[in-house]
Amino acid sequence: MFNPEDFLLFAKNLIGQASDEKTARTCIGRTYYAAHLTAREKIRRYFPTELQKLEKKGDEHKFVRDRLIDRNHADISNKLIGLARKRNRADYNLANYQSLAEQQKEVTNAIQLCENIIFLLKSV
Repeated sequence: MFNPEDFLLFAKNLIGQASDEKTARTCIGRTYYAAHLTAREKIRRYFPTELQKLEKKGDEHKFVRDRLIDRNHADISNKLIGLARKRNRADYNLANYQSLAEQQKEVTNAIQLCENIIFLLKSV
């Protein structure tokens, strides 16, 4: 089975090449999915049937965040939302980053946020 944290390792390996925008955007997207999929698999233990249904027809991202809140982990849910916003900007906002420094800072922040989320998920 694929380990979602491998997406984080992939992003970290690419960060040195993040001098071009497509690579930076890819790094940010992979950090989000590393965090989301790690959270999803933690939540799956408690809601396997519900998640299976959602994978076919619904928004599992919101479901995972809501179940984290239900289990008294609103902090993790909020951090996932923040990382999702970074991913949405990277995926959908075609305006360039203001500078290479801003782009690299955004990638570094996404990696750090993902690492923090994965660390916090160990207590779920």
